[in-house]
Parts: sequence; C-alpha cells; structure tokens
Amino acid sequence: MSKPTIVFRVDGGTTIGMGHITRCIALADMLKNDFRIEFVSHYLEETIEEQIAQVANSLTTLVRKDGSISDILFIHSSNDIIVIDNYNFKTEYQQAIKNKGCKLVVIDDLHAWHQLADVVINHAEGVDIAEYSAEPYTQFCLGLDYILLRKPFLQPKTTTRKITAAKKVFISMGAADINNITQKFTEALLQIKDIAEIHLMLGSINPNLEKIEKLIEENKQLKIVQHFNISAEELAKLLSQCDVSICPASSISLESCAIGIGLISGFTAENQLGNLKGMEKRKTLINFGDMNLLTVEEIKTKFTAIAANPEQLNELIINQSKMIDGKSPERLLKVFKGLIN
Repeated sequence: MSKPTIVFRVDGGTTIGMGHITRCIALADMLKNDFRIEFVSHYLEETIEEQIAQVANSLTTLVRKDGSISDILFIHSSNDIIVIDNYNFKTEYQQAIKNKGCKLVVIDDLHAWHQLADVVINHAEGVDIAEYSAEPYTQFCLGLDYILLRKPFLQPKTTTRKITAAKKVFISMGAADINNITQKFTEALLQIKDIAEIHLMLGSINPNLEKIEKLIEENKQLKIVQHFNISAEELAKLLSQCDVSICPASSISLESCAIGIGLISGFTAENQLGNLKGMEKRKTLINFGDMNLLTVEEIKTKFTAIAANPEQLNELIINQSKMIDGKSPERLLKVFKGLIN
C-alpha cells in the first residue's frame, strides 16, 4: 500500500527570508517515514534544494507568481494533504485549495486573515486561539508543544551549562538581512575589549555581503568567522561553543534555546512579535526591542552591561531548559494521521 502524500507549498527569498522553508523542512523530516513528501517552491538556491532532498521524495519549481491562484495547478489529487507557508497564501488562495477537495494545513504566525485550514500550526509561545479568525472545523496546534525544529534541536538535555564570560558571540539576522543589522551588531562588538570571537551566520541571498567582508578585512585583529549554509548539526555545535546568541525572535531563537545559550533577541519583522512576547514572559531572553532601530552605540552600551554581569545569562539558560520537551514530532504525526483518517 502506497503512503499518503503531503505536498509542502512554501517559498523563501530576499524579501521573506528562509524561515518558512527551514520550518517546513523540519516538519517534513518529522513526517517522512509515514508519508510521501513533495515540495513545491519558487526558491531555487542549490544548497536549499539539497536540504529539501534529504526529507522529500520530489521537488517541483514554479514560475514566480507570488501566491497567484494559478499556481495551485501543482495539486494532482484530492487525497493529498497540502501544507502552505508563505504570507501571500491568504483566504482566497486557501479557498482554491479547499475547492480541490484536499485537506489543508497552514503554518501561520501572523493571524492576519481568515483561515480555511483544517489545521493551523503556530509554535510561538503564548498565542491564543482568540487571535485567529477561522472556520468552526479548524484545529489549532499552538505553542511549544508543536515546535517545528530540526532533529539536533529536539534532543533532550541532561545538564545545563554555565557561562562565566560573554566572550564568544554568535549573530544571525536571517538569510537576507536586507537592513544589514549583522554589520551593526558586529561594529558594536568590535568596540568591546573582552570579545574574543564573533561568528556570523549568513545567507548567500544577503545583499550586504561585500560590506561585511570589508568590515572583517579591516578588523583582522579579532576572530570574525562567516558561516554559510551550515547544517543543523553544525549549527547546534556552533551554538554550544558560543556564550551568547544574538538573533531576532524567529526559529533561530528557538534553536538557540534548545541548545541553551545567553540569548539576546528582539524583532526585525512583525511576525516575530508573538514569539518574542512569549519567550520574554518565560525569561529565556534579553529583549532589545526593534533591532532595525538600534544604533551601534546603543548596542555597545546594552551589551557591555550584560557582559559585566554574565550570571544573568545562566538564569536564561535554566529557563530555556524547561521550554522544549522534544515530543513535537509525535504530536504532529498524530495530527497528520488524523487528517487521513
């Protein structure tokens, strides 16, 4: 008997970043043993195709239409489960999929339009069903119980580490980082004498790479390392070797918490606000607010104060250790099996 099919319709790129694709890859990995996995996307970067190939049976690329109803031609059977993740896939697009007779799962962290989905997944902490407009039949999978993380970040930890100094710093502002927030934080850290290493996680779609290269070239006295297209295993190892992670409240902040690290966060886009609010309530991060608006001097002042009292980072790590139980794959598999039954 052939496996039922799940089709992931997801995009990434300079304007929307790569978080949509990363969390769909994580979900596909959780489901691939029980379902046939297909990806349909406009995004064509080779390294992303390689990551998708590890979890999917097929990848179809589309001519860019940005959420046009015409691109639902990828649906071949009413028996398929369709998973969509993109801010262009609004109510009209969902209706076109439902008209095909398919079950629909929406990964959504904006709750900005009416949902026709059979299931809505939002792993942001503290989001309430009341924030959504949806059909009476819609099932909600909200919060950390349904966290969409890759395998290395779902491993249970037996101990929590202790940080004695904020010397090694990891920075990730998303694959695109159009506003070059990475450079702003790097410039601030260069002015703090006790910083020993700065690790920058960058995407090849980042339009500011030449500027960052120039900054590194001009500051060879400090170890500044660029990381491109690193695997989940490599990222987990890198985070475990750093003292502080600086990133917005997107999936990378949850990955940081899964490892346990001094976490400085904030938001660069509206869809991160729910997660930021929930994680701040749990006291798992230090909130720098709107990272687009921070100046180099403000970052320097704030980070210097944190470095002077590294013990506060250990309090964050203790709280982080209580966040993720590693059982989201089991819960999500049960939800998807329920859709075919």
